[in-house]
Amino acid sequence: MKYVIIGASAAGLACAEQIRKLDKSGEITLITKEKHFPYSRPSISYYLKGTVAQRDMYLRTPAFYRKQEIKVLTGTQVKEIDTKSRTLKAGKKSICYDKLCLCTGSVPFVPPIKNAEGKENALTFLELDATKKVKQKANENTRAVVIG
Repeated sequence: MKYVIIGASAAGLACAEQIRKLDKSGEITLITKEKHFPYSRPSISYYLKGTVAQRDMYLRTPAFYRKQEIKVLTGTQVKEIDTKSRTLKAGKKSICYDKLCLCTGSVPFVPPIKNAEGKENALTFLELDATKKVKQKANENTRAVVIG
């Protein structure tokens, strides 16, 4: 059996772990558009504050995924899903699946507010790389408005 999970936050990881408990030999592929292995999204604000290091945000070690035989495709965005042929296009790859689980979560956005939308300093921080941009721009004199 070939399992594909799109989305690699806590939900995607929990799905992969449960599948592995029930199917010891199935092929599990976890796909994320982010360049990082699954990490704790609630830790992002603590990372931004400086009380949690990036290395401490990861939900499992790379060795865990190897041991559990869970293939993690990072930096890979799914472009198309064909449910009839049970294939999807992820990056330049075509991947076949028997079972597909979507754990994509939400997508942050800057609301269409005058003087905010499209501005260089109007940022989101739901994903780790976006949070790094906020961290680069902020200092002890920064004033900010957080929406959401």
